[in-house]
Amino acid sequence: MEEQVAALLSRWEADCAHLSNSTRRRQHPALQQLVALGMAGVPALIKLHPHAPRTVEALLRQITGASPTDGLVRIEGWQATWIDWARSRGWMA
Repeated sequence: MEEQVAALLSRWEADCAHLSNSTRRRQHPALQQLVALGMAGVPALIKLHPHAPRTVEALLRQITGASPTDGLVRIEGWQATWIDWARSRGWMA
């Protein structure tokens, strides 16, 4: 699963890096495939969080409906917060 998520995230970043239109970025097939993975992709997304924090943050919020990082100013704390959140629900070891 991690390899699949990493490949989709890399493809999305490569194809969308030059796009300023957020609608086109969100509609990209790779991003839609990441969302379609649902909860199965959440642990891999959390592990890959530092590579594209804002994108992964948005994906995690969309997939889970949760926002455990609200109020955190520093991006560096986001991944740890998501790990704690997922562990508390039994979704990550």
